[in-house]
Amino acid sequence: MQLSFSHATFLLAGLLGSSLASSTLRSTPTPTPTPTLPSTTNTTTNTSLHNQDDSVTTEATSTTTSLTTTKAPVDVLEEVSRLLGQMREVATSMQEAREEHERLAEALAEVTAAVRDMGEHNLHIKKKVRKMSKGLKRNSHNKKIKDGLKSLQRDHQRILHAMSLSGLNITRLHNHTRKHNVTHPHNPSRKNQHGRNRKNHEAGVEVTTAKAAAATLEAGGRENKEQLRSAEDATDNHIPDLVVDPPSGTDPPLPIDCVEVMQRDNWTSGVYLVQPRGLQPLKVWCDQTTNGGGWTVILARMERSTQEDFNKNWADYKKGFGDPAGEHWIGLEALHAMTKGRDHELRVNITDWKNSTAWAEWKEFSVAGESEKYKLKVVRYTSTSQAGDALKWHDGMKFSTPDRDNDVLLGGHCAKRNDGGWWYRGYRGCYQAHPTGRYQHNPGDPPKTSVNSRNFELGPVLVWQNWRGESYYPKTLFLMFRPALN
Repeated sequence: MQLSFSHATFLLAGLLGSSLASSTLRSTPTPTPTPTLPSTTNTTTNTSLHNQDDSVTTEATSTTTSLTTTKAPVDVLEEVSRLLGQMREVATSMQEAREEHERLAEALAEVTAAVRDMGEHNLHIKKKVRKMSKGLKRNSHNKKIKDGLKSLQRDHQRILHAMSLSGLNITRLHNHTRKHNVTHPHNPSRKNQHGRNRKNHEAGVEVTTAKAAAATLEAGGRENKEQLRSAEDATDNHIPDLVVDPPSGTDPPLPIDCVEVMQRDNWTSGVYLVQPRGLQPLKVWCDQTTNGGGWTVILARMERSTQEDFNKNWADYKKGFGDPAGEHWIGLEALHAMTKGRDHELRVNITDWKNSTAWAEWKEFSVAGESEKYKLKVVRYTSTSQAGDALKWHDGMKFSTPDRDNDVLLGGHCAKRNDGGWWYRGYRGCYQAHPTGRYQHNPGDPPKTSVNSRNFELGPVLVWQNWRGESYYPKTLFLMFRPALN
């Protein structure tokens, strides 16, 4: 475009030069030859007059031509200037058109790239949808299995509840070898049965076998019926315990936790013998009725004429102590062995002195090994819980006992100050939950604490912050865990 503009300018300059040259040529007068005549007086006079007229005419003509010549170049310059202005406008428009063309070309390239990316993304989405469809089919199958298992558990609980309303308490039947019968003598009429009757933890009544309960009902004993009904009102953790003896050489291996106990058709809550991986067999309390069952009890606190002493040292808390059918601590080594390598969930059940209950659950729970001072992990609190997240304060803490100070309290020792082993914190208070404190045989009065206070400590007593009711000190408190279902 610049070359064309220069060429046009050159042509206009040439045209202007031609016009000027033409005007100059036209303005030059052509001399008229004067004929030579005989020299006479009149002739001379006329000739002189004629020459004067020609001279005047020539001067007038020259003046007119000069005026014409002066006016023509001005008009040409104005025309050239106007044409140059128009050509500049055309050049500007062409430049803008070129720039717009370049922008459109860039936009077209971007659209083409976006279309190509969308095509690739569409293929990726199709592959992902196919993969997700396969995964959904598998998940749907697994969900059906889980739902079926939960449905069976609910049906079993309804059956047990209906039987308990009829006054029947069932004990498990176990077959034993002759050697076992010699070691554990039984009534000869019941050689093929194993079990023992224990006193109910809450009502204090002797639990009868199915046959004895049926006989009692037939006799119509009103007092025994009332006792059985009072046993029904006990919490899930107060169901009579059943003891599984160590297996013989021909028996299958012991279950590793209470979920495997349930999988072996032991659906009744009680004391069972389990063997976590890497440990010797130990007796644990299995809660098989609370929220689907399969819970292994870590700690149990309940009213007794003689309470278990929880003010013990590191070795006791590591090994475990107490009666699994009563107040007890399962042991830190067992907790570590049973919670490592798999997701577990934790639950607390609390009962006040009017037998009102509250509970709380956490979806992730584990205890590290002794090299990490049995560090606690308890997260993902269930929002529908009732007892409150008092363990959030203790998440990530190491275990402390009166002879092992692993808290973060500077210049103090929470375990000594509170008479019991626990995952004490120390920073801004030793605890918000203290299940290993001294058992209180009375409801007690809730302490008056400020709304903004994050500290909560009453000393060496059994308490659980966030749980508020008509009574403050719990009547029963159970901590238990099981493998996570989801």
